[in-house]
Amino acid sequence: MIYFKEPSKTMTDSILSKLNGKQQSAVLQTEGPVLVLAGAGSGKTRILVHRIAYLIIEKQVSPSSVLAVTFTNKAAEEMKQRVEKLLKRKINPSQSIDLDQPWVGTFHSFCVRVLRKEIGALGFKNNFLIYDDYDQIALMKGVLEKMVIDQKQYSPRMFLSVISNQAKNNLLTPRQYQHKAKDFIEKLTAKVYQEYQKQLREHNALDFDDLIMMTVQLFQKYPAVLEKYQRRFKYLMVDEYQDTNHAQYLLTNLLSKKSKNICVVGDDWQGIYSFRGADIQNILDFEKDYPQAKIIYLEQNYRSTKTIVEASNHIIAKNKARTDKKLWTDSKPGEKITVQQVANEKEEGEYILGEIFGLREETSDHRGEADDEIVYESEEENNHPAGGILDTILEIEKNKSGGPEKKTAKIAIQKKIRGGLINLSDYVILYRTNAQSRALEETLLEYGVPYQIIGSVKFYERKEVKDLLAYLRILVEPNDQVSMKRIINEPPRSIGRKTWSLLENFAEADKIDYLKAVKQADKIASLPSRARNALLFFASLIIDLKDKAQNLKPREIIDLILNKTGYKKHVQDGTPEGEARWENILELKTVAKKFDNQQGLESIRSFLEETALVNDVDFLEDGKKGLTLMTTHNAKGLEYKVVFLAGMEEGLFPHANSLFDPAELEEERRLYYVGVTRSKEKVYLIHTRQRNIWGSSRITIPSRFLEEIPEELVENK
Repeated sequence: MIYFKEPSKTMTDSILSKLNGKQQSAVLQTEGPVLVLAGAGSGKTRILVHRIAYLIIEKQVSPSSVLAVTFTNKAAEEMKQRVEKLLKRKINPSQSIDLDQPWVGTFHSFCVRVLRKEIGALGFKNNFLIYDDYDQIALMKGVLEKMVIDQKQYSPRMFLSVISNQAKNNLLTPRQYQHKAKDFIEKLTAKVYQEYQKQLREHNALDFDDLIMMTVQLFQKYPAVLEKYQRRFKYLMVDEYQDTNHAQYLLTNLLSKKSKNICVVGDDWQGIYSFRGADIQNILDFEKDYPQAKIIYLEQNYRSTKTIVEASNHIIAKNKARTDKKLWTDSKPGEKITVQQVANEKEEGEYILGEIFGLREETSDHRGEADDEIVYESEEENNHPAGGILDTILEIEKNKSGGPEKKTAKIAIQKKIRGGLINLSDYVILYRTNAQSRALEETLLEYGVPYQIIGSVKFYERKEVKDLLAYLRILVEPNDQVSMKRIINEPPRSIGRKTWSLLENFAEADKIDYLKAVKQADKIASLPSRARNALLFFASLIIDLKDKAQNLKPREIIDLILNKTGYKKHVQDGTPEGEARWENILELKTVAKKFDNQQGLESIRSFLEETALVNDVDFLEDGKKGLTLMTTHNAKGLEYKVVFLAGMEEGLFPHANSLFDPAELEEERRLYYVGVTRSKEKVYLIHTRQRNIWGSSRITIPSRFLEEIPEELVENK
């Protein structure tokens, strides 16, 4: 047990000294339910840290009676370190912080600790396994095989997605979900769900959703267990409350029912994770759930300029489902928000580099001439080719040389990078979908600008992209062992590790390439007939692909591979992840379109050469982090001096899936708000006239969101 000195006025003042009046109120209001509505950049993490310290030092609360939960390990670790640092400065110098600590962690880590002690009551051993995504898919495949369900028609991922979002996040058992099931898919899923849970239990395993669901079930079924943890945790704090789902909401409600000492911090204006099951209504209804709640508004922004803060207020004001608050700041007005139109996604990336490296004046004259040329041609009807205006634009863009200007820009950029004249970590490029990163990455690579992608992998390192590139490589190089090993069982075709090992040994012993070895599978000793047949089928598949590819363009060859191998059906499995993977494949086809003037194996070699050059670049020499790229979803909680929001176009941002649903459109606007408020000093909103994306070219319409910022806060270029 830690013993603290009697708190002095100096100690208390020290905890509160760096907080403004509203922040102090949030720290001092220790008893009863408290809702802290913390606007972007208002210092919510500081509130939680100082509140924990105040409880322990000033209120003499036992550290072990304080529970703080958040969503990510990174956020939990940061909070924990800051609390420890603050407490170590305040405790009796002869003592130290040891086991008697506040319990700070994620929802899942908290539930694991509870279940390790209590899960025996639910019929599990306390050494239960936790299945990750790969384990869940493997188990689900076994379930579907046992139930004789066609996995090509009904993918394991689809069932897992429905079970997670519709059942477990809503705390529905297999039987409860079965009663609610209406259509054929839901009824089938209910049967699969029951078998899936049965096999989890047989393996003494839980998946991630089970961790929270079973903790809630434990508390509901065994009041004595719940009371034990209610007595233990008299003070509960929840970070990012707007991101809680129903299961997390009920968990915190149960834990705080006895003491009522629950403090939740969040911002409904930043509720952007409904696709993960988050329910923004949890924070909007907090006062209904806790009628005695004290509501504290943190509206002072310490991050951004006055221009950015005012713009963000105007953006979110368009939403109906929101709390009523208004951000303000003492910061200077700063620069206006730049709204920039460019010709296409290639020029989008070049414009961004021009702004970062101060090349705007050098390239503006050239860009203006190109723009004038496009407009002039589009007005001359006789100059249109048969395809119309879009083909005219594409032809003009294709024939632009930009040679001398581009070389000058490259030299200038490299000089500034080598001289350390630009701190690239001050900048971030945000986009709505992962597929947008491809064009941006290619521009960065072309100009030699180091970069990193947060929350994702680089375009050419994504699994579905690498799989298709491996298929293409096998067509032109049958002895490519790495590519062969990658795709020989992708999509699954009953060729496992043991079969691969036998094949590898056979090819090496006979000194033949791997495709020949596959074709001679009937000569491989100890090979089961099922595996032998699978190898022979694969060999005939590759031969057929190679023959048909002779007269096709690269993107047509990709289509051939997708259809003949079953990879298209494999990816399009009905889940959000599958949709994102398919978008990346369409982006690969967009790249391949550059080689439409070539056919056959030579065209594949040209295409692979370009992608290989992209892969071989060392982006992070000398430990430099480089320019940051990420989706706007991944930017939550981060901040940068300068933010570029790329692709501000209808159907992209806001996303096409949200255009006919008012609730989803409001979430898109909240996402837009999150993107804008990541910036400290400057925001760029960029849109194109024409964009190549998802395998097609299209004329674009500027995002409706661009009109939601008052003219006096914007400069249009």
